[in-house]
Amino acid sequence: LFGVGLESDMRTMAAGGASSLLAALCGVLAPLILGYGVTRLYFPGEHNLAHWFVGGTLTATSVGITARVLADIGRTGSTEGRIILGAAVIDDVLGLLVLAVVACRDHAKRKADEARAEGVAEGTREALRRAIERARKRDGGDG
Repeated sequence: LFGVGLESDMRTMAAGGASSLLAALCGVLAPLILGYGVTRLYFPGEHNLAHWFVGGTLTATSVGITARVLADIGRTGSTEGRIILGAAVIDDVLGLLVLAVVACRDHAKRKADEARAEGVAEGTREALRRAIERARKRDGGDG
């Protein structure tokens, strides 16, 4: 990957921009949606974020392997090679963004669940405290 990166020119990679972007979008959306659907089908009781996470992990490609194969067959500088390499780079960036969004949503959900649990615990403590105070007042002592 490092060697191919040294040999690559961003202007020539950008030349296949629309084709690379379309290929990358298909390369991200297809595994994301299929991963979500299959996971939801086989594990219907799991939380929705788990399904998205599995779909997100399937979006990852390996730019290094793609670059190595293209270099081995001498096609790195070809139009097709630039489109494939550009799509692989965009695909990896989009895949990381998908995983980041899913991970942030999961973190936010866990924090909300913790806050909800703390609120329930605090409400329970307050209700018990008031019940004990009322019982003490009714019994007329500190006992």
